[in-house]
Amino acid sequence: MTYNKIITLFILIFSIDAFALPIDWNGTIGFDTNIISNVRRTTDSCTTSNDSYCVKDDNENARYQSFIFKLNPTIVINDSASLKGEISTGSIRGGFTGEDTEVENGSYYSQSTGGNSTLTANQLYLELYADTALYRFGKYAKGFGLGGFINKGDNSWDRYFSVYDGFEAEFKLGKFTLTPIYSRLASPTNGAGPYSGKYDTIETAITGVYVDPNKNFEFGIYYGIRETETNSDLYGNNTGPNNVTLIDVYFKKSWEKFGFGLEVPMLSGDVGTTYGTASQEDIDTNAFIFESYYDFSSKWRLGLDAGSVKGEDGEEEVNVMYLHPNYRIAEIMFRYNLSGFQNTNQNIFNSSINNANYAKLYTRYKSDEWQWNIAVIMAKANEVASNGDEFYNHESNTYNTATEDQEDDLGMEFDVSFDYQWNPNIYVSGFLGYYQVGEFYEFTNGNDDIGVENITASGFRLSVDF
Repeated sequence: MTYNKIITLFILIFSIDAFALPIDWNGTIGFDTNIISNVRRTTDSCTTSNDSYCVKDDNENARYQSFIFKLNPTIVINDSASLKGEISTGSIRGGFTGEDTEVENGSYYSQSTGGNSTLTANQLYLELYADTALYRFGKYAKGFGLGGFINKGDNSWDRYFSVYDGFEAEFKLGKFTLTPIYSRLASPTNGAGPYSGKYDTIETAITGVYVDPNKNFEFGIYYGIRETETNSDLYGNNTGPNNVTLIDVYFKKSWEKFGFGLEVPMLSGDVGTTYGTASQEDIDTNAFIFESYYDFSSKWRLGLDAGSVKGEDGEEEVNVMYLHPNYRIAEIMFRYNLSGFQNTNQNIFNSSINNANYAKLYTRYKSDEWQWNIAVIMAKANEVASNGDEFYNHESNTYNTATEDQEDDLGMEFDVSFDYQWNPNIYVSGFLGYYQVGEFYEFTNGNDDIGVENITASGFRLSVDF
């Protein structure tokens, strides 16, 4: 029985046993509208290819309205067990308004929903409470550190989360928590075997986290081995077997007015052809993620976030690193897959920070109901194309030989946003972003270089957390 089929049983249980079992409902529903000008980063005509970062010559501007829906029920079975889950719709915890509308019988005003958006059980797991540990069985979300690599997707507008399908046990020893994890991330889909193991992706991991709330100090380390078998299509078809080790270390410390955090995820092992050709199968990469703030008063905060995320240099081993899509530093930069606005088979939200050294300086003003944010973000590429050498296109995931040099300037962005708490559960927010696109994107590898154009984006969101 798949998780989607379990939803029907899940809802049936609620209907029958609502009078007997305590049920706690929480979640998020939200709607937004967005306008993005110069979404192609250029107004020049160009041909999309693996040699450049040219976006298909279609619409110069983009606009979309979307929604997000996350329903998180908790059934308290008894003092020792709870059943938890997340029910949503679509593949991004929501969808786009008007995407499944159909006209009935040719009548101009007789529309109905086409029924393409189905409910999905993103999470469904059992928690068992014992004197020795907290045990978790099923499909659940997991976060770690600053959320740069393993992200739980707790924020209202987080479209993704790091999913684990298996079991874990949290052993608390004073201020220290030790968590062994076993997860089957992929297996034959739709009940189509054979269940011989050659379609599987399995991760075995252990985490150790030390938290001292009295000193506002936190330290953790994640050690995991992910094995992808020959026929698994989790990372694409025919990528071959993968065996990758993740070591993720983070550190957080805060005082009365000042605080900072540092996370360093590191990947090593064999990735087959996940990132391109068979000539580069070994991976050895990392990223450094830094966050800091200083509170001048209860209302004013000044912050500095910075990071270095490796790019692929086209040498003997894979060096590229992609952070989690939920980890965002700007309203435009690294936030969207711009090609997705021109292609129906691509997801506009499937984008993440990669191949970049970045810095974000921001200030925040917060009152009882209002919060205003102003930020400046700058970024440069870690790796660029060099004439005569092999280079990697980080958007198309392909290797090519360079016939000219590429600039490393990714650009600078200015953002202004606000959040208004209408009441304890309703939030209204908006933003305006201006992205000065860098010369990095002018590169066409020997063809006529394209001129870059700055991108302006604005948006408005309404969400309800309950």
